[in-house]
Amino acid sequence: MTTLDVVLATIADVATLAPLVDSTPPVFTIPAEARQAPFLLFAYDALEAVKAALKKAKITALPLHGEDLAGVSEALAGELRAVAANIAASLVDGGPRFSTNAAVVAYGSELSAVQAALTRAKLSHAHLRALLEPRAQESEEAAIARVMSAVEHVPDPWIEPLRAHLRAERSLSFAEYGQDCDDLGESALGALGPAIEQWNPVIADRCIRLFLQENKGSVWLRGDAPPALGVDRQSLLVSMLLRAGASEPRALQIALASVEGPRTLTRSLVAQPEKLRAVYEASREAALELCADIALWKHAFESSPTWRARVDALLASHHPALGASSLYELSKSFTAQIDRAHLEHAARADPNNAEKLQWAAAQLEEAAPERHEGALSFALEAWARHVEPGRYGAQIESMLRYEKRPLVFDAVWLSFVTMLERNPSDPFDDAGGYCTFIYSIAKMRKPPKAVAARLATWLAAHPKALGSHRKALLKKAGIAPAKKPAPYDRGDLDGLDPALAKAIEAARNKSWEADIKLPKGASDATIAKVEAALGLALPADVRAFYLRHDGAGADECFNGCRLLSIAQALAQRATLQSYAEGGARAFDATWLPLTDDGAGNHHCVALSGKIAGQIMDFDHESGAGRKVSASFASLLQKARWGE
Repeated sequence: MTTLDVVLATIADVATLAPLVDSTPPVFTIPAEARQAPFLLFAYDALEAVKAALKKAKITALPLHGEDLAGVSEALAGELRAVAANIAASLVDGGPRFSTNAAVVAYGSELSAVQAALTRAKLSHAHLRALLEPRAQESEEAAIARVMSAVEHVPDPWIEPLRAHLRAERSLSFAEYGQDCDDLGESALGALGPAIEQWNPVIADRCIRLFLQENKGSVWLRGDAPPALGVDRQSLLVSMLLRAGASEPRALQIALASVEGPRTLTRSLVAQPEKLRAVYEASREAALELCADIALWKHAFESSPTWRARVDALLASHHPALGASSLYELSKSFTAQIDRAHLEHAARADPNNAEKLQWAAAQLEEAAPERHEGALSFALEAWARHVEPGRYGAQIESMLRYEKRPLVFDAVWLSFVTMLERNPSDPFDDAGGYCTFIYSIAKMRKPPKAVAARLATWLAAHPKALGSHRKALLKKAGIAPAKKPAPYDRGDLDGLDPALAKAIEAARNKSWEADIKLPKGASDATIAKVEAALGLALPADVRAFYLRHDGAGADECFNGCRLLSIAQALAQRATLQSYAEGGARAFDATWLPLTDDGAGNHHCVALSGKIAGQIMDFDHESGAGRKVSASFASLLQKARWGE
């Protein structure tokens, strides 16, 4: 396969790639004028050679990409590109060799003439039909052996009954084995592996009939199999499930949830909205995923009038399978066809996909502001009405993690306030514990005025709500009481070096702004005992700060770390030295750890030598590291508080 230069396919070959489900309508409508035209799909490095060979043979060759299809109608050109793309996508193990970016359509000649021209040019080629011949299937004994060697989850008492079932020596039923092994059928079917085209049909049928008794929505096809050229494994599994007695919606649901592959079946269902609806009724999750996959095929929207018309029809019908992911993709090409009813439905049917919903709504606003003004606010309000309170926090954190635009921050504020208003007594289904995600929301920029007013009204009506987050939210709502001045005597900084006094004052102000009150300082006697134990004097800036504030309390509030008291710093130094004696990374005895990040890492002040006074990093795994700051005063000046 790797030496093949050219693959030839006629329009008639498209049927070969169609799903193996009966009565499947064609995905594309091919005009009659194209029925006799062979497609050529070939390697990039053969493109010019193929064009030259056909030109020499006086065969008209029109590239499908990169040039206009002169003399061909726009509709036909689009359908040809789309069908070529469908074939290329189905030849999944050919990689770029079968890309439509290197495809031409030949006119005015028989297929044999095209093949002769390629042969004369010494271009290796094959017909698509030859490449789609079925792979060899396993024998019954080989299939049984495969299953029995891989059903490690089946309890021992059911091993021999399963073997007998596969050999048709007895029949197993869920009523018989369900209490002891409710995944017997799933284990047996999954053991056949992902190469569905190679399954023995007799043994596969017996495994599938076991599986169908268990009423499961998908099966894990254990093992690994490379993609098979032109084989749509989803469709093959559907046909097997139908033969074994599954309903069509259930067969589609299981196949779509179980198999990755070319997904010709997925593309064909856009032409079968009634089947898509049946899948939705059988499994909403499977149908939403299916429709999202359909929506990803953007180049077909841009090429094929047939495909675009089918997607138009899905949108016009407000098909229930149109979830947040599908709207996100479709909003790029179908701005005029999407309305607020689509957003409302997606919020209701797909509430655990808020990220894609807000992206879709934002795209609509940006692409057509007059038509879709306020779409983002509408979508997030709808989502907040339908999302499960217990899932709200995870969805919000996902939105904030991957999207930083202020527009989305506004939407988050809106949904947050909507949730508060909907159920004031327990808005997030956490029995008043108030999830930590509120911390992330409270750190965002202020909400829009209208939303801030709603938040202020809610906070005033619920004076004891939101626990420790309340102060920050009062401030965001614009109704926080004026903060009292920091409770420190500015006079205790008199006589210090001005730069040091400025650094300590900055630490006081920033920590107080973050609702952190620094503790009283250590005594002169305590500092003297520490210096005696160290055998070294503390740097002036460290000594001055600790005489005024002995650390910063118990919380990790100083640059994300705990700022230790002077006694804790001395004790931590001893601990690190004892670790070094046990074979851990050596700790420099002339360093004093001042912070602890809770994971064994510290910022330390060097007490002697060329780097005396500098703040150095110490990692519990790698040991001494980089310089963090030129001095403790500089670290205080730039520190973040409250994180």
